[in-house]
Amino acid sequence: MCYMVYIASSKPIKVDEWQDDYMRVKPVESPDKEVMAYLSCENVYSVSSKMGCGCEFRIAMARDMGFTEPQDWYPESEASLTGTALIYRLLQVMAGEGARVELLSLWSDYAGGPVRSEEIDLQTIGEKSFRMFENRKLTVNSKMSA
Repeated sequence: MCYMVYIASSKPIKVDEWQDDYMRVKPVESPDKEVMAYLSCENVYSVSSKMGCGCEFRIAMARDMGFTEPQDWYPESEASLTGTALIYRLLQVMAGEGARVELLSLWSDYAGGPVRSEEIDLQTIGEKSFRMFENRKLTVNSKMSA
């Protein structure tokens, strides 16, 4: 079982500009109906690490962990930190261009289950503090994040 990460945007993402050893962005040609039920934007992309899934990204199981910088008591790999920072930068660029941007992280076998939604402002969440949360959709407020 793996985490799956999706970005949906009101504008297309220039995927060639966002390929890296730590993050790969790929258009989803035929998204599952269950996944699309969570998203409202027409351009859908899967985001993965070099492992081919989202397991290497910073994804917390509990929302009460908040947006916090890495802690000494919980070591995180370079791949986790760098890949998640790249996702943050992609969200920031898309929001800065005025796009509506949604970020969905969920278990691969969870599609169809309840997902909580939350609007976030990247101006109040630093790149080092950014993380995703299990079975949650984050919508970037483009007015605040530009």
